[in-house]
Amino acid sequence: SAAELQSLIAGKDAQAPVSCLPTYHANDMVVIDENTVAFRSGPSRVYVAHMNGPCSNLGGAGNYALLTLNTGGTGLCRGEIARVVDTQSRITVGSCSFGDFVPYSAPGYRG
Repeated sequence: SAAELQSLIAGKDAQAPVSCLPTYHANDMVVIDENTVAFRSGPSRVYVAHMNGPCSNLGGAGNYALLTLNTGGTGLCRGEIARVVDTQSRITVGSCSFGDFVPYSAPGYRG
């Protein structure tokens, strides 16, 4: 939700967009809505990805999760495809691709 995004970036400043996340873990991902996904990177930095078009069925009612083709550890880049999956039936109900990632960092953060 918009409120969740605001709480994630509160007190942090937007930096120049980057085309790839250096590393991430699936449990660092926070779905905001069909167009926006955030990735926590420790307490001082959050990356916000704006999708290239909405991820159908994401962020609405239902047990849906966003799955990337790589499961973390390595970077995630603009243009990579993610699937929206029903976590109970394991059926793909939508897909989308990542846009740029905007880092939000706490003042003075050097990471």
